[in-house]
Amino acid sequence: MTTDAGGIPYIVSHERTALVVAKDDDQAMASATLRMLREPDLALRLADAGRNECLTKYVWPAVREEWTHLYTTLAMTTARDRAGATTVA
Repeated sequence: MTTDAGGIPYIVSHERTALVVAKDDDQAMASATLRMLREPDLALRLADAGRNECLTKYVWPAVREEWTHLYTTLAMTTARDRAGATTVA
């Protein structure tokens, strides 16, 4: 379980890879903790899903591909913008 603070919601998905609660809600965090303890199958399913996501999304080959795509897109956009820009004298 985790909170919805900062960038965490971009990394985990509620009920798929984690139980996500509001960052300032200690009751919800306690409930999520108890739920994981009471439902070991849920805990195992979330852990497996989180691990699988990490092994596919956050490994160097996947990150390299994302970065290459991002930089290629930015370079193409910049080149297109420069080609379309007019010089004011």
